[in-house]
Amino acid sequence: SVGVVLTGVGSDGALGLRRIKESGGLTIAQDPLEAEYDAMVNTNVRSGFFLARAIGQHMVATQAQDTGRPKGRMLFITSLHAESPRNLPHYGISKAGQTMAVKELARYFAPAGIRVNAIAPGAIAGGGFKADVAAMSAKIPMGRMGSADDIANAALALMCDRFCGYVTGSTLVVDGGIAGAICFIGLTMLLHRRIFDER
Repeated sequence: SVGVVLTGVGSDGALGLRRIKESGGLTIAQDPLEAEYDAMVNTNVRSGFFLARAIGQHMVATQAQDTGRPKGRMLFITSLHAESPRNLPHYGISKAGQTMAVKELARYFAPAGIRVNAIAPGAIAGGGFKADVAAMSAKIPMGRMGSADDIANAALALMCDRFCGYVTGSTLVVDGGIAGAICFIGLTMLLHRRIFDER
């Protein structure tokens, strides 16, 4: 069987960050140019979908010849921002599209024994991630930033039929609990504002 990992633009949203640096603020990032929007969507959604579809079709054709039993795994690296907005709308929108592409590809290839899943990493130290580690760690329920090993171990589990042989079309969040913490903080702020407004 064969496993493939597919990624898109990094979680730093490089296309948007370049323009933040040029503009000296967040305004342009929040209102990306049409060309930047297209580039982000083409990278994270279009290319990922068509590449995965071609790989899946290749898996079906070649493995059916070799063993008579097509089987394979594909793993996308997506983002927490598929569900949680940030100040790079084209990035979040593209990652949401990528998450749906995983579901559609999983449904399409499931009869051939090919599983398609994704990992949504949280704050992972290194790899170009720039942040105050102590300040970021304090926001994460588990009290630390993630590591490359955290992602690699999760990827191995998802790709392994022994542990996840019945899992397809899913996105595994590997974030130390920060997504839930962010949602809780946002809801708390909203409730406080509503109470204040009613007064």
